[in-house]
Amino acid sequence: MIKILLTVILFCTSLGAFARGSISIKFELKPAGTFNINIEDVQGFLATDGKVVQTSKIVADLTTLTTGVELRDQHTKRYLNVKKFPVATFLKGRGKKGRIKGVLIVKGIEREIMATYEIRGDRAVAKFKTLISDYGLEYIKYKEIFVKDEMWITITLPIKYVRKKKNY
Repeated sequence: MIKILLTVILFCTSLGAFARGSISIKFELKPAGTFNINIEDVQGFLATDGKVVQTSKIVADLTTLTTGVELRDQHTKRYLNVKKFPVATFLKGRGKKGRIKGVLIVKGIEREIMATYEIRGDRAVAKFKTLISDYGLEYIKYKEIFVKDEMWITITLPIKYVRKKKNY
């Protein structure tokens, strides 16, 4: 019975059923103001042996994004073309000493990014800045309000601690 329970727990953990991540993206508006996109359905984790960090494949479900304004949610999903590209993905994340490099894929477009990270208890928080124009998103406006090109992304992920392999 204990073997079955442990197997179920390990299987669910590998699927991300117990701990999920989240993403917050901040945008500045012209002439003034800001808004955030929040995505709570983020699968993936950051693994560390205490020195080196590495990410699993991190997948954010863009169909679940929210901004706090329903009309803005609809416009954002249209700009991101979530029907064709329902997820954003972060791959090949690897780093140490508070810096991590990886590949961000949005709308099928891959860009290498460098982020800072810190470990806070059982979570890792990574932050980086990128350009929306790098992902084919340009000249976004509503009435006379424009979205500036920079976006600040914060990713919060569960941590999995792993043992460092001994070299014999």
